[in-house]
This record gives sequence, structure tokens and C-alpha cells, in this order.
Amino acid sequence: MVAITQHLVQRISSETDKLLAFFHDLAPDQWAQTVYSGDKPWTIQQILAHLASAEIEFTRQLDDFLAGGLGAPEGFDIDAFNAREVAALGEVQPIELMRRFEQARRSNIEKVSRVGESDLARQGRHPYLGIAPLSEIVKMIYRHNQIHLRDIRRVLNQ
Repeated sequence: MVAITQHLVQRISSETDKLLAFFHDLAPDQWAQTVYSGDKPWTIQQILAHLASAEIEFTRQLDDFLAGGLGAPEGFDIDAFNAREVAALGEVQPIELMRRFEQARRSNIEKVSRVGESDLARQGRHPYLGIAPLSEIVKMIYRHNQIHLRDIRRVLNQ
């Protein structure tokens, strides 16, 4: 395994373990805590739904990229996707959301572990980053989680 690939797999794996441990340790009443306010506020449970749906979608985009495509389709509306997915998963219990997240994440870790250096340098499309090398797109897998966990921790520590 290429050293860069190995590093990415290690980071994704360790961040996965941290994320799942964090969510498993939440008290039942914390799931309804609002983290993001505004027109469409998100609770901790809705953020987990978002993370699960994003991971599943990334599986599709990674498959496309590894098959020679560009990843995210051109014109992919990330905000509409997130709103639609979080609403659709609104009644799914946290334990099931964690299971779905973990299943998709393990699949993505396995796929990333097979990526070579030339693949990591190839440009692809990410809904947030735009056109970027696959190495940066893969980093967003764990950075995305870190951002949301940071925000949740801030709210819980207030």
C-alpha cells in the first residue's frame, strides 16, 4: 500500500472510531439538542443522519471516480441533497443511523485502501470542494466529521 494511501486509511479509520464512540456515549436526551439554528435547524440526531447519508453518497461518488468518472455529478446541489436526506431519515433511530454510517464508512475505507498514487493525484469533483485531487477529496471524509463533532461539542459544553 502506498504510504499516502496508508496514512489516509489510518486517519479515516481512527476518526471513524472516535465518531462512533462519541455518538454511542450520548445520553438519550442529548439527541434532540439543537446544534445549528436558522431556517432549518439541525439537532444532533439530524447531524448524524446527515453524516450517514453523506457517507453513503460518497460511496457512490468514489465508485464513479474509481471507474474513471469524475465523482460528484456536475450541478450536484449539496444543500438540496442534505435537506432531502436529513428529512427522509428523520424517523430513523440513532443506533440504525450509526449502523448505516459505519457500513458505508467501512466500505469506503476498503475502497480507499486499494487506491494507488496515480489515482490520488487525479482530479475529481466534490460537492463542496469542487474540482480537486482525490487525495483532498478523501481527506474531506474525516474532516467533514471533525467539523460537525466540533460544533456538537461546543453546544453540549455550553
